[in-house]
Amino acid sequence: MHRVLTESHRQESALPGLAVTPNTLADLIRHLTAEFDCVTVTEGLKRLHAHSAPARPLLALTFDDGRRDNFLYARPILNAYNVPATFYIPAGFVGSSELLWHDAVGYAAAAFITSGRTRELNKLLRTNMKYRDAQHASHWTANHLKSFHENDRRQIELLLQREAGEFELPVFERSMDWNDLRQLVREGHEIGSHTMTHAVLGENQTHRLEAEIVTSKSVLEENLSVEIRSFSYPTGATSESAVEWVSRAGYESAVTTQAGVNCSQTPTLHLRRINIQEDQNHSADGRLNEAVLSWRMARAAGAV
Repeated sequence: MHRVLTESHRQESALPGLAVTPNTLADLIRHLTAEFDCVTVTEGLKRLHAHSAPARPLLALTFDDGRRDNFLYARPILNAYNVPATFYIPAGFVGSSELLWHDAVGYAAAAFITSGRTRELNKLLRTNMKYRDAQHASHWTANHLKSFHENDRRQIELLLQREAGEFELPVFERSMDWNDLRQLVREGHEIGSHTMTHAVLGENQTHRLEAEIVTSKSVLEENLSVEIRSFSYPTGATSESAVEWVSRAGYESAVTTQAGVNCSQTPTLHLRRINIQEDQNHSADGRLNEAVLSWRMARAAGAV
């Protein structure tokens, strides 16, 4: 997961598909705790590789991007059910109201659509895409730019923000600060690294890989006084060079966005996850559909 927002804030956000509501999260945790032992990523791997099999299947809840809604909405629910989670933090954004690049391009793309400038947006993005609405444009733009070389993506991001014109960002757009993260640690949650700047990690970027992967670990450790053992690849993008630097930096595990479950034979620097989205697991009444969720998890495990 990424964000936890009220439904009104979710609809205001640049990428509503990356957010679940507090009610959905609470329903999800109630369902999962009945079936699984919920642990952090590091604790889960420790038990998974123990000589004796765990009494119940293990599950780790993860939250990427370090936005403050995780602290305001996810944390109280997790604590109420005594469920520890792993939060992956872009260390360079701690305490900042600056947007991560995918949110920045999402808000800009939406501004183009709402002001009737679809043709201008497509010219900047080098596409002839037809968008259903502003939300579709936001998600499509963020996904489209993932495949661009970093310099090209940054150039287009700046152009989009400049040409979109002025628009007001929602008040909830900021990251957790160091005090928030220290509180999470005190309460038994795990902090992992999500690079310094949420960079998409590609090949042939030795100096950048070191700065993003190694430096983020040291910055988090210095400020939180805990060992940072787990890493999350931004956008799930991996490469041989990135994995090598993750290993060299001393991380014990790293998670991708590849769908699936993990076993003792899964490479610990290529862990799989199951994405949870607000609109994928609900009944017509808006409540969590446990049968659908169970089916999706079984499918990811290869059981159906």
